[in-house]
Amino acid sequence: MKIKKLIYTSAATLLLALPSCEKWLDINHNPNNPETVAAQSLVAGAEMIAGYNQMAWECLFIDGVWNQYFTQKQTASQFKTAEQYYAQEFSYYYANSESALLSLKTINNSVEENSGYKFLSEVLSIYIWQNMVDTWGDIPYSEALNDEITSPRFDAATDIYKDLLSRIDMAITNYENDVYNGESINENNDFIFEGDIEQWYKFANSLKLKLNLRLSEYSELGMTMAEMLSFISDESKFLTEDNAQISSNIWQTKSSKQYPLDEYENGSFAKTNIVASKTFTEYTNLGDDPRAKKIFSAVNGKIEGALQGDYQNQTQGNVSALNKNELVKNIPLISTWEVYFNFAEIYAENEDLANAKTAYENAVKQSLDYWGISDYSILTNANYASWDDIATDKNNALRLIGLQRWVAFAMTQHNEAFFTRNRTKYPALSSITPSDKTRDELKANFPAGNFIISFAGVETYAGEMPASAVYPLNTVLARNINAPSQKSNVTVKIFWDTKQTIKE
Repeated sequence: MKIKKLIYTSAATLLLALPSCEKWLDINHNPNNPETVAAQSLVAGAEMIAGYNQMAWECLFIDGVWNQYFTQKQTASQFKTAEQYYAQEFSYYYANSESALLSLKTINNSVEENSGYKFLSEVLSIYIWQNMVDTWGDIPYSEALNDEITSPRFDAATDIYKDLLSRIDMAITNYENDVYNGESINENNDFIFEGDIEQWYKFANSLKLKLNLRLSEYSELGMTMAEMLSFISDESKFLTEDNAQISSNIWQTKSSKQYPLDEYENGSFAKTNIVASKTFTEYTNLGDDPRAKKIFSAVNGKIEGALQGDYQNQTQGNVSALNKNELVKNIPLISTWEVYFNFAEIYAENEDLANAKTAYENAVKQSLDYWGISDYSILTNANYASWDDIATDKNNALRLIGLQRWVAFAMTQHNEAFFTRNRTKYPALSSITPSDKTRDELKANFPAGNFIISFAGVETYAGEMPASAVYPLNTVLARNINAPSQKSNVTVKIFWDTKQTIKE
């Protein structure tokens, strides 16, 4: 069977070829035509694409800029449009997601109803669909992935979420009722959990929690905070010990089989185009956070960032580049720290600050462990991450959770960082408007722990920041007679993004 091999190009430069070793992807057949090869053989390829997507071109670089981990280097121009908040389609992300969903549909349609593969393919497809809705909003869903429908209708994002909630509930119920007691999952087919179906059950519960928490500011769908508190009462049902991830040991040194950043560095995209953002470095420097030194190279012993989007001012100075030698090259789909931060938020929202503290500290420790850091002393730093000193009430607790979650997602889960900040509005937005008049103030006394509007984007949409991608023109809108009009810009919000911007 075949999963499309998608090649990314920018002008004449090859950016990325999805991993295609014969154990991952067989590109000589059509995923809609099972032929004689077992449908289960498509699992690894679908997982690779779903995982690779999380830190590939758009999520790595565009989300990296929008999350204010990176900023455009003065001497290059690749990501100026992202800094200016101009249209970003995320077209590769869309095409890759569609390819993975086609393979998962083939698996789902080809295996027995009681097969573990049925459970795996269902929950992984729900994960991919959620990410697509969170990226664009209304998309083809009910009529998508059908060769007989060339112009699938666009379903309302709220309707898709309703169906995803129903599907995840059904999958979890079926597992708990021992429906999936048939054929086991071959560990060689499953790159994420090596055939451990119980881990996929924990993935499903963690995904259900993510779906509902995304709806926390949209009262018409999803659980209430009290219901979520009840749902997480048994934390053993969630991914609290092992990440759902593509492990770094899968990558090879060959072109098209490398970790995404290594692939892009064949064209020097990171080295040439991006440096650390002062938004990230000024906050992490408050606690001398060792994770920042794993992500960015030190300059004179310190991580130094440039003002976001200030590439036209020719005084960026000596700033930190990505520390490619220290990066951990796993790609989490759902991480243990994400789960614990979600727990912490739910406990805090329910005024249970004691359990919120425990979950929060577990989240930070899991994040530090991921980077190989055994020193947890940042958790006692009163100016940075100490719960007892900072989380003195519910609002301060939520702010601290939001800030440390944002740090933990750096170079691990950029799209989740983007979605979560849009939902929670933490990190908050500085009340200082970037301009020639405020540049010196921002350099000398940066509002650490807050975002700033990009210098390059401050006038684009009257101080509004990106909230979603526009639709890919060629692959989504151009040939679909049922397609809506293109979005006006990237500030169009997804339906669950209802919270007012917090300014500090």
